[in-house]
Amino acid sequence: MRILVTGGRTPLALDLARHFYNAGHEIYVAETSKLHICRFSNTVADSFVVPSPRFDPDEFINRLVKIVSDEKIDFLIPTCEEIFYISRDLHRFSKNCMIFSSPFEVLDSLHNKWLFHTKLKSMGLPTPAAVLIQNREDLNQLDLSTPYALKACYSRASQKMVKLQGEGAFFELNIHPADPWMAQSWVKGKKYCTYSLCQKGQLVAHTTYPVRFTVDQHSCLFFKAIDHSPIFRWVESFVREEKFTGQIAFDFIEDEEKKLFAIECNPRSTSGLHLFRASDRIDQAFFNQSNSTIFPKKGSRKQIAIGMLLYGWKTAFAEKTFGSYLKSLFSSQDVIFSFKDLKPFFMQVFVCFSYILTSLKLKLSLPAMFMHDLEFNGENRNEISDLTQAFEPERIDSE
Repeated sequence: MRILVTGGRTPLALDLARHFYNAGHEIYVAETSKLHICRFSNTVADSFVVPSPRFDPDEFINRLVKIVSDEKIDFLIPTCEEIFYISRDLHRFSKNCMIFSSPFEVLDSLHNKWLFHTKLKSMGLPTPAAVLIQNREDLNQLDLSTPYALKACYSRASQKMVKLQGEGAFFELNIHPADPWMAQSWVKGKKYCTYSLCQKGQLVAHTTYPVRFTVDQHSCLFFKAIDHSPIFRWVESFVREEKFTGQIAFDFIEDEEKKLFAIECNPRSTSGLHLFRASDRIDQAFFNQSNSTIFPKKGSRKQIAIGMLLYGWKTAFAEKTFGSYLKSLFSSQDVIFSFKDLKPFFMQVFVCFSYILTSLKLKLSLPAMFMHDLEFNGENRNEISDLTQAFEPERIDSE
């Protein structure tokens, strides 16, 4: 098959290209700039430059539609938040091209943190009490005798999340009904992430990994596949209820009583994908050709080595786990390195340097800049206020 993967800047897109190439398919990549790691991969037949979906969504779709038509693409796989723009215009693509995505309304109800919270409540699933914050008055009414996680309804990797507790915790935030935030009761416990592939509500591939070394307490940099039956059953039940198709990931916290709370949902690719090896044949899950759920080998480990070097040591120092950090750093395979495909690994230094220059130009942190032009934050979504106001705010009691 001729497969188009979007979001070519990410190791996720590179991993997908390698999986499908090894299975005998022809891989094409779309990205908003010429310089990205997939461009240097020998598994990619061609790479196309497309407009930013965030800042030029119409032209982004026009360009993708043309690529699909000109290159006779059979299968389109979005990896990052460009999936929200693609899913709104599924009808514009050729019927001969399969797109691995659920409809926009489903994706948005999972990506928007308040809507995801209300969905969990409607399904009877445990979720920390929360209040929708649409203006300064809502923020001022919070009882800060207990801590809250305050986060934008449209955000990713905890980049717009702060812990509020005690007097003087407030700060300047750009909060209004069209860009609401959510205050959620703070939950202590072990953190886990999942990554799954789904076909019409069936879980066809799945992995769970604990959160260890991160980018300033945000995105994971080290991944180790584990068995966690309660999380697996939770995800299996949820995607069945949603009849979900596509890639989906959840962030969980397990408290001291072993109670699970799904804190966030990412209906797109996440780094759990890296835990699957070529022998796992995850390509079969995308085409719904597997007879049972595919799992990576228990204990399988991967790392984003350049991220571990730039950020992972901070977690190690903060948690006094530097020995474990060094062991993980020197004993885990990098997500980009491959003996069969060396160029992306060596070229990532130059790619990363270009990203640093761009982050300085935009006055953004490197993690924030990395997804800046792919983000979906509810743009052109006039109905957001109606959807968020449809739910009564909850009262969070101090105990």
